[in-house]
Amino acid sequence: MKQFFLLSLVFIASILVVSCDTKAKKENLLKAVLAHYQSPADSLQRKSAVFLIENIDGLSTGKSETADLGNVDSDYLIKNIDLAVKAASAQLRDGSLSFADFCEYVLPYRLANEPLTDWRQQGLKQFAFLLDTFRLAEPPNMDLTTNINSKITPGFTYSPTAEPAQYQSWGQLMENKKGNCWAMTSLLNYPLRALGVAVATDFVPRWGNNNGETHAWNALRISDKKWVPFMGCESPPGQFDPFGIVTAKRFPGKIFRKTYSINRETLPHLISDQDDIPYQLLNDRIIDVTDLYLPVGDIAVKLDNPDIKMAYLSVFSNGDWSPVFWSKMENNQYLFRKMARRVLYMPSTYASGDGTKPVGAPLYIDSLGKIVICKPALKKRTSIAIKTVQSMAFDELDVFSSGKKGLDFTLAMDSICLGLKWSPPILNQTYNLFYWDNGWQFVGKQKKNATRPLQFDNVPSGAIYRLLPENPTNKERIFTYANGKQTWL
Repeated sequence: MKQFFLLSLVFIASILVVSCDTKAKKENLLKAVLAHYQSPADSLQRKSAVFLIENIDGLSTGKSETADLGNVDSDYLIKNIDLAVKAASAQLRDGSLSFADFCEYVLPYRLANEPLTDWRQQGLKQFAFLLDTFRLAEPPNMDLTTNINSKITPGFTYSPTAEPAQYQSWGQLMENKKGNCWAMTSLLNYPLRALGVAVATDFVPRWGNNNGETHAWNALRISDKKWVPFMGCESPPGQFDPFGIVTAKRFPGKIFRKTYSINRETLPHLISDQDDIPYQLLNDRIIDVTDLYLPVGDIAVKLDNPDIKMAYLSVFSNGDWSPVFWSKMENNQYLFRKMARRVLYMPSTYASGDGTKPVGAPLYIDSLGKIVICKPALKKRTSIAIKTVQSMAFDELDVFSSGKKGLDFTLAMDSICLGLKWSPPILNQTYNLFYWDNGWQFVGKQKKNATRPLQFDNVPSGAIYRLLPENPTNKERIFTYANGKQTWL
């Protein structure tokens, strides 16, 4: 006991030392930057310096995570502040750009963990000549963004296996011209911010009605209340649907926007052990913008276990439940705000070693804002006739990944979009049907033959269902069934 007490004292003392050291470094850095801004006319620069340094904790360079605090000098920050304020000065003066949005989406000296370079000067050198051309264009910065996107796009190759964008400077990204959606957003964010244009990265931690990992796109600020999505190296603002495939759509469980400032209501500030945080929710520089894109509603969940301090709403992805939002227990319930309608969620817990554990019944908010709980009616049985084994969205995505080109691609996609060729059960394939009731419950197996539809009888109604072939791939989705119709989720 004595040894434990001594170890605790040592641990607390070490935390205090680190905290004091961090505070001292921030104070010294701020002092050095503010010493440069002594003129009464430098008020914006002074406020900018305070904002940057107040939120510098946790920022770093490279996979080695070399901390900015103690390594980024005052001269670099001063140069960044001067260039950012100069680029955005006209918008700040006329009120078309708020100082708060300037701080979050123009001023930051970095996007992620990239090497620090003179990217603002590089962006100005390459694109400043466009400012006069598009200065009077309306809405503000739309045509400018479109033009720059058209100049950067040629030569870009989409590659999910390329070096992650978070570790590349703008110069490296421009030289490599290869990467995933995060590289595509970063390639545009750097030059636009260099020109004083407020632009952000919005992202989905997981899709609600589709499989896959996170997905990101750009958001261009038009006014305090209006942002327009676009996709760097692909689609300009006004011509981009972040959820569209061709005809079908993917819908997210949550949409976040990356910020520079630290959000103290995110999980890294609510849970002490980072291993107990789902990795897709580790970012503490985000805000929830779901309601800017989709109809939303609040979901209140009550759980039987009072020891659950943090609960999640999870979506079904790649054969498992994946958390997309969190809530602390308050007043004996967990309140999840601004959840997307028509997306199925599972109340869950998450812990290191245990992963995601469902702790309630799946539910969703319908198009009218009513919460629907998907509990199987064990005494009310039905027959389920399987017409398709995957959604139209999956069919469209399969065409994209098929390698088809030209006329073959067009014909394959048209057949799906026109409803001529969806994915029916495969002849002579055996399928297993499950429904959810505190876990996947087996209904039975049926083999598709040529003389009758694939049908399962005596199935509990009102549940969510999953159809698996004999050799599942974990990409198989879930669906509901009512009035003789499958609705894929």
